[in-house]
Amino acid sequence: MGMTMKRIENAAVTATVAAAIVVLTGCGGTGTQRVSAEGGPGALDAGTGGVCGGASTVAPAELQRIGHAVSHSQFAESLNAVELESVDQALAGGGRIVVGEVVAVNPVDLEPLTLLPGDEAGRRGSNTYAGNSAYWGGAVVVVSVDGEAVELPMRLAVGGADVIEALGPQVAEEDLASLVGTCAMGIVGADEEALVGGTRVVALASDERAAPVALDARFRGIVADAATLGEMVPENP
Repeated sequence: MGMTMKRIENAAVTATVAAAIVVLTGCGGTGTQRVSAEGGPGALDAGTGGVCGGASTVAPAELQRIGHAVSHSQFAESLNAVELESVDQALAGGGRIVVGEVVAVNPVDLEPLTLLPGDEAGRRGSNTYAGNSAYWGGAVVVVSVDGEAVELPMRLAVGGADVIEALGPQVAEEDLASLVGTCAMGIVGADEEALVGGTRVVALASDERAAPVALDARFRGIVADAATLGEMVPENP
C-alpha cells in the first residue's frame, strides 16, 4: 500500500522527526491490518472535484469534532509539523490530489512505519532503528476516484507496539465508521518511503458544497480559508 509522497531532502528535518519517533518506540511486533479495503461506487473527477454521492449522515458539528481529534492526535502532535501555505507545496516532490467519496474506513491496529528510507542501491526502507521498532495505528480511508478504490492512511498514533497498545484508540471506531459517505480530499505520494509528507487524507466535507474539515495538521490554515474542497484543488494538480 503506497504510504508516502516524497523522500526527505533536508537532513535536519529527517533527524528531528526520526528522533521524535524513536523516543516513542518500544519493542516491535508484526504489523496487522484488521480489515482489508474494498472499493465502491461514487467516483469523482479529481481535477474538478466532481460530485459526491451525498450518502453522508454525519452532522457538521460531529465532523468538526472528529476532524479536530484526528488533526490533534498523538501522531500529529508528535511530528510538530509546520503548516503549509499552499497545496502546491505538498506536491513539490510529485504525487497527485484525489477527491472522491469515502466508501470505507478500515481500522488499523499496527502497521510498520518507515524510519529509515531505502536507497538507490536497492536497499528497502526499515521500521527499525537502534534496536527499536516503529509502528502506526489508526485507519485506512478508502476513497472512490474514477471507479478506483484509493487507500489513504489516517495515522493517529505512532511508536512501538507496546506504546500504541497503551495509547489505545485516538478516535472511536464508531466515529471512523460515520465518515463513510463524506467527500474526501487526499494526496497520493510519489515516493513510498518518505518519512513525512506522504500519502494521507487532507480534509473531509459532508458534500461537495459544504465547508471542509482538516484532518492533517499541516493543512489547518489552508482548509480554514476554503469554502469547499474544490477550492483547495490546484488548477493543474
